[in-house]
Amino acid sequence: MPVAVVDEVRLNYLQLSPESGAGEDLVMVHGLATNLAFWYAPYATELSKRYRVTLYDLRGHGRSSAPAAGYRPEDQRRDLLGLLDHLQIRRAHFLAHSYGGVVALKLACVDPDRVASLVIADTHIAAARGQGSARAWRDS
Repeated sequence: MPVAVVDEVRLNYLQLSPESGAGEDLVMVHGLATNLAFWYAPYATELSKRYRVTLYDLRGHGRSSAPAAGYRPEDQRRDLLGLLDHLQIRRAHFLAHSYGGVVALKLACVDPDRVASLVIADTHIAAARGQGSARAWRDS
């Protein structure tokens, strides 16, 4: 599987594309104590019929490296942003579960232009508290 190195952290990832090769980007972020396989079948394979799907292992999960420190949502957000840059994904849709939703929310708060849409499931919404005005979120 391909690997991206972001700030000395090795991130394992996988991309699935529509047969046509075209399609908007969709990044799927798993929660704690799992890995990219959480999304693979049947979700990612089905969604890859329409989107270029990117799955990755959060640091300390799956085949990604487990550094001695740095597992805060902010660290994971930087990893995600670095992976997007590595893959030259300027803007994407995000589908995230649990802790992965916290990571995706952090990204949306810091760099909303990178987020075309965000679907989160079973996520602690406090990750977005105090991040901009309600009007800014509503108009995005």
